[in-house]
Amino acid sequence: MLSKINDYKNAYLNLHESKLINDTYLNPRNEDTQGFLTIKNRYKDQLQNKNNQLRDQSLKIEKQNQALFRFRFFFFGIVLIAIILGLIFRSKMKTIKHEKEEEITKKQIELKNKELTANMLKLIEKEEIIQTLKSHLENANTDHNTKKVIQQLEKKSVSLWDSFNNQFMELNEHFYDRLQEKSPDLSAADLKVCALIKLNFSGKEMAHLLGISLGSVHVARHRLRKKMNLERDINLTNFINSI
Repeated sequence: MLSKINDYKNAYLNLHESKLINDTYLNPRNEDTQGFLTIKNRYKDQLQNKNNQLRDQSLKIEKQNQALFRFRFFFFGIVLIAIILGLIFRSKMKTIKHEKEEEITKKQIELKNKELTANMLKLIEKEEIIQTLKSHLENANTDHNTKKVIQQLEKKSVSLWDSFNNQFMELNEHFYDRLQEKSPDLSAADLKVCALIKLNFSGKEMAHLLGISLGSVHVARHRLRKKMNLERDINLTNFINSI
C-alpha cells in the first residue's frame, strides 16, 4: 500500500521490521526460536495424534454401533419369527383340537342315530303287531269287551313319526335348516323323507313311518332328486348324508 503512494521509505522500513520479526521468532535456524518451534511442532504432533486417536475411537464406536444394530436386528428378527411360529403352532393345535372334537361329536351323533333307528324299527314292529292284533279282533268278534280292547290299543298306539322326529331333531340340530338352504323348495313332507333317508331306513320302513304306500315313497324320492337338481350319477343318500 505504501509503495503505491510512493512512500518507499516507510515501505522499506516495514518490510525490514517484518523480516526481523520473522527471523527472531519463526526462523528455525535462530537458536532463540528453535525451542519455541520445537514446542510448537511437539504440540502439533500431539494434536495430530489426538485427532488420530479420536478418529480411531470414532471408527471403533461406529463399528460397535453397527455390530450392536446387527445384533439387535438379528435378535428381534429371531423373536419375531419365534412369535409367528408360536402363533401358527397355536392356531394349528386349536384347529386340530376343533377337528377332533367335531369328529368325536360326529361319531357320537352317528351312534345315537343308529340307536334311534334301532328303536324306531322296534316301534314299527310293535306297531305292526298292534295293527295285526287289532284287525284280528275286529274280524273275529265285535262284542263289547272286544271293542273295549280295541279302543285301549288305539290309545296306546302313538304317532310313530312324532316320536321319531322329536328325537331326530335333538340329535341332528339344524339339519332341516341346512337342507332348506341348499334346496329352498323342499316341503315338510320332503324333509321327512330326507330325515329317514339320512338314517338309512328302507322303503318299506319309510312307508310305515310316514303312513304312505311303498310306491308313494319311490315317487317322493324321485321328487326330491328333481328339487335338488341332482345328476343321475349322484347318489341321493350320500348327498343327504353330506349335509
